[in-house]
Amino acid sequence: MLNWIFVGLNIFVAVVMAATAMLPAKPHKNVILETTLPGAQLKHPAVRQLTQQYTKQLWWLALFFSLVGLPLIFVHFDSLALLYFVLLLFGLIGAFYGTEVHFIHKMNRLKRQQG
Repeated sequence: MLNWIFVGLNIFVAVVMAATAMLPAKPHKNVILETTLPGAQLKHPAVRQLTQQYTKQLWWLALFFSLVGLPLIFVHFDSLALLYFVLLLFGLIGAFYGTEVHFIHKMNRLKRQQG
């Protein structure tokens, strides 16, 4: 029973992390992915492509970590299940924030290239 709760929590956390990590990809006061751009450049195809790539990457990460968490169902020792769950959560949080930092750097690089 506890394993099913861990799997459900893992899927829930993955989906919530993907949804909240997408917020920097939505422009707010000319800031998108922690980079300030002129209003006209927010609709530039390269910027839109980068933000779409970022959101797609986040959903793929959520799907990946949801699938990686499924073997928790078959672990019969609670201590091993808890250890696997905690390591999975740390990996999930690290992967999501690492992806965000990576795409922030890509957006800054794009801003410098486009002038």
